[in-house]
Amino acid sequence: MPHWTSQHTPNVARELVGNECAVSVVWHHELRHFAIVQESLATTASELERMMRAYYDGAVLVGSEAETQEQIEREFRGRWTTEFETLQARGNLAHEENTPTGKAIRAALVEITDYLDCVMVKRDGCEADFNAKEQKRRQGDKKAIKLD
Repeated sequence: MPHWTSQHTPNVARELVGNECAVSVVWHHELRHFAIVQESLATTASELERMMRAYYDGAVLVGSEAETQEQIEREFRGRWTTEFETLQARGNLAHEENTPTGKAIRAALVEITDYLDCVMVKRDGCEADFNAKEQKRRQGDKKAIKLD
């Protein structure tokens, strides 16, 4: 395991220069994040490849070579770029599953789902509860932000 020194930290933990132990801890933490991102990208690429192979397997592309290439490029920029971003977001969220960030994201998704159920399905006056929550949140924000 390498010993990290302040010369290895041009953009990470600069505020900790001189505390080599803290710099090492931060570096190892960041390297774990990097490993997670690499794993997530590999999984995403593999899944996207599977989806693309299933989509194009046996497909008959009509037109000249240039027209076919243009069609595939259009599909790649549109459909497949969106699929990649969706898969990557799911992978990133999966790595946040047991963290405060992941819990906050799941709580927000539950709140959004409940709100949409209220205003689009139930329509039984439940909006008042959400309006009260919003007012309470705004009051908390005002208290947290002091513009003196």
